[in-house]
Order: sequence, then C-alpha cells, then structure tokens
Amino acid sequence: MAATQIDRHPASRKIAGCFHSSEELDAVLYDILGELWYNDAGIKRITGIERENMGIFFKKKSGSGYDEDTFVIVGLGNPGSEYEKTRHNMGFRAIDVLAADAGIDIRRAKFHALIGQGRIAGYKVILVKPQTYMNRSGIAVREAAMYYNVPSCNVIVIYDDIDLPLSAIRIRKSGGAGTHNGMKSVVQQLGVTDFPRIRIGVGGTSSGEDLVDRVIGKVPKDEQAALDKAAEAAAIAAEDIIRTGIEKAMSTHNFNPEDEEKKARKAAEKAARKAEYEAKKAAEKAQRAAEKAQAAAAENAAETAKADTRINEPPAATEPAAGATESE
Repeated sequence: MAATQIDRHPASRKIAGCFHSSEELDAVLYDILGELWYNDAGIKRITGIERENMGIFFKKKSGSGYDEDTFVIVGLGNPGSEYEKTRHNMGFRAIDVLAADAGIDIRRAKFHALIGQGRIAGYKVILVKPQTYMNRSGIAVREAAMYYNVPSCNVIVIYDDIDLPLSAIRIRKSGGAGTHNGMKSVVQQLGVTDFPRIRIGVGGTSSGEDLVDRVIGKVPKDEQAALDKAAEAAAIAAEDIIRTGIEKAMSTHNFNPEDEEKKARKAAEKAARKAEYEAKKAAEKAQRAAEKAQAAAAENAAETAKADTRINEPPAATEPAAGATESE
C-alpha cells in the first residue's frame, strides 16, 4: 500500500500513527485481512492479477527504490530436531550448506525466523529459515523481503517437491505454489508469483504410503546420502542464480535423474546397435575373406593338378627322319 493510500483512507489514517512506515502497516493489514485489502474506495476483496499488483512489491519492476544488490534466500522447513532430517526440510538443509560454504552464522532470531547475513559472489545475502512451521512460512519471507527492500526477483525460495524424483533439481523464475503448503503461504504473503524458486525432488509416495509419513517420516540411510547431495546441488544452484543469473542457472542445474537414466539407456542402446552393426560387418568381411581364400586355394589346387598331369603324361612317339632305312 502506498503512503498516498494511507493518507486518503480514513480508517488507515486512524492507525497509521502506530507504525513506523506504510510498509509495516501494509504487512499488519495483510495479516489481519488476508485476501481483503485497503484501496482508495475502502475495503474490497481482490484476487488474481489485481492482488499480485498490490502486494508488498507494489513498485514497478523497472522502478527505482529496491536494493537490487541484496538477495534474500529462504529455505522452507519445520523447526525442531524431530524434523531435521526429513524430506520436508530440504530447504533448511540447502540453507545450512550455503551457510557453511559462505561462513554465515544462522542463529539470529528475526522475522519469525532464524537468519544470517553474509556475502556470496560479492552480493549481500540474507539466509532465512522460517520458524513458524511450514504452513505459515510466508510470514518470514514477507517480513525479510520488506525489511531489506529487495525486488521479488531477488527472493529465492528453496523447498522439497514430491512431484519430482529423488535428488532432481528444478529452478523456475516464476510460477504458482503447486501442492506445497509452504509455497502457498509464501505466494499468499508476497502477493506475487514472479520470484525464483529451487525445487528439490524427494520422490512421490509408494503404493499404500501415507503422504504425511512420506514428507515428515523417517528417511532410510541410503536415501539420506542422496538427499545430502541434492541439498548441496540446490545450494550451488542458488549461488549461481546470484552469480550468473537465473537463465544460465536453469540451463546448468535443472537436473532430473530419470532423464539422465533415459539418456544413459539410449546411449547404451545406441552403443549396442553400433557394436552389433560393426560385428556384423566384421563377420561379413571375414566371410568374404574366407571365401576369397577358399577360391584362391581351389584355383591353386587346380593349377597344381594340371601341372602334375603334364608331368605324368608319357612322351610323344617320334617319327623317323626322311630317307632313313631300318638298317641304319
């Protein structure tokens, strides 16, 4: 909500003096009203594009005022040791990897979250781990984004996705929340969908498996190793979004192990077909060589037999010379 709206609306003027800024008042009103929003005419319900244009990112994308040199990176998860190694806490795990790599301490309690500040690739970075539990994660994201006054394209959210196979990485620069409750909260609180997100595949439920058990249940040791590698890959992807831009990061890091398996199978099939073709050609060549050798041997044998026949033939009888007599 812009300051002009606060000045013009009577209800807003009555309470505006209780807040330090129009942004702070805006956040409180959103918490109270949810889908309802103050505008010049009063209160009305707004949805879709209209709400997206009136969220905390009410400034034009190309306008001035945002701190474009600061990034807020949020990992979604649930607080508490019982959730620490669950699939639903992949966002937290990726943030922990980022923190370790950049030497950032994430222990400061602020914005309903644990946060840490440091630098990655020369940019100021705020790492955020919401402590409100998954369904209310958006509160921390909104408060951090508002406080540091970053554009929506500088808010990077990392989270698990059961719709992707285990250890797959998917980067998108915008989009809906899908089925993820944490992302639903983020989209609702921010009021926009054009912010980068990194999805980490944790695999879907198997036959008869409960979804809740899948996302917050115990994870087998062999799968933990795959999740650790996926968290590391997501952390590197987040760094590259900052370092090289999201387009290049998408082309570099969007990884699906099933796609890789298909590529490997196709490569193996191609190699097998090539080997079969080459073996067939080699066999045909060998067959031709054998036939040629056999023909040459037969020809040599025929020549030899012909020569032997000539040697074994009796000499031809000679006729007496003309004028010669028997007595002679």
